[in-house]
Amino acid sequence: MKAMAAVLAVFLATGCGVDPARIGSHELLADDGQDVRSDGTVELAVLGNFREPAGFPMSLLEPGVARRGVAEDLARDLVEQVEFQHLSFVVLLGDQVRASRTSAWRGFDRRLRNLLEGQAFPDSPRHRVPVLPVAGDGEFRNDRYLRGMNAAFPGVGADIGPNRVATWSAVDIELPGACWRLLVLYSNKATLGPRWQEQLQWIPGAVEGRDFDNLLVFMHHPLVTLAEDQESNLDGAPAELLEAVEESMGLNKLRVVFSSDSSTNEVYLLGGRFGTMHVGAGGGGAPAVDLSRWGSAPGAGLDAIALEPMFDMALVNLFKERTMQGAAPDAALDAALAAGSYKGFTAFFDARHFPVYGYWEVGLDGMNLSLRFRLWQPDGTLRDFYQADYSPEGGWQTG
Repeated sequence: MKAMAAVLAVFLATGCGVDPARIGSHELLADDGQDVRSDGTVELAVLGNFREPAGFPMSLLEPGVARRGVAEDLARDLVEQVEFQHLSFVVLLGDQVRASRTSAWRGFDRRLRNLLEGQAFPDSPRHRVPVLPVAGDGEFRNDRYLRGMNAAFPGVGADIGPNRVATWSAVDIELPGACWRLLVLYSNKATLGPRWQEQLQWIPGAVEGRDFDNLLVFMHHPLVTLAEDQESNLDGAPAELLEAVEESMGLNKLRVVFSSDSSTNEVYLLGGRFGTMHVGAGGGGAPAVDLSRWGSAPGAGLDAIALEPMFDMALVNLFKERTMQGAAPDAALDAALAAGSYKGFTAFFDARHFPVYGYWEVGLDGMNLSLRFRLWQPDGTLRDFYQADYSPEGGWQTG
């Protein structure tokens, strides 16, 4: 272990420079406080950890099961959705890079040059889309002042003064009959340091009043997760942020909270049919981790929690199908069903045989919302896998 630590120390000391002049910029959806207007439905894609697994020696620090090419597969599918005019913009939930280095940001730029509007030229003339970026841990790693992120997304975040980068912002999507506010927050209190209080003081002004109808929150760390070795409500920060939001706005406006620290995809409906959907959208290409079907989230004060039942059922049925086709061993299915030698234990999906990679499409149509998950498949294609719909009259309907 000491030898490994020494190798990593040398690598970090020699390979972690950030040169903003060599990092390509990308077009933001909007600046903090601005409106985006549409005469019809708006479609957006949401995903985090949208990168390839790290190479050696950084791979020694990455938990999970690495599969190269997944991020490329997701990028290709997103480009196709843009070409079909299914997407208006993309929300990236953080950890677009493993650590903030010029080489990592240039790799990000190359991978997404056909998807995101920016300085880099696409392979061929095509329509591309703007981005709404969220900071994760990787954007801060070796770059506490976020020079890399600010170069990749000039003007990101709220204005907090010269040469300072905020990791929080609010943008409105104005539709016929409804206004959807998109709230970007940063959820690692320890990393943010004194700026944590700045963020908390900013929140009331961003959500007070009656000038929006529905709220979507985007932050890197989850309030709840059942991913292996991942912590719900890290340091109490996600709950503190959401409490500040809910204390400052009207009742029953918070529709979905998106997060991505866990390298998988997961869904929880908290508060019943008219409650808030919590979506873990971290299966963007980084090494996948095991996902439990039920368990607890003591960090969030929940003694018992389970995946949203229809999402859980869909995953179980697909895993059964793949096992019958010989794509996974029977023991892995037993683990997913808490059967056989796993009877009496918590059921989980083994990431070695069933990684839950993919991304989420969100459709905003007046006061209604549709939430669709596109699941990555071992042949590199993606498919529509799960959908949840919200309406003011019926609340959440899942399937």
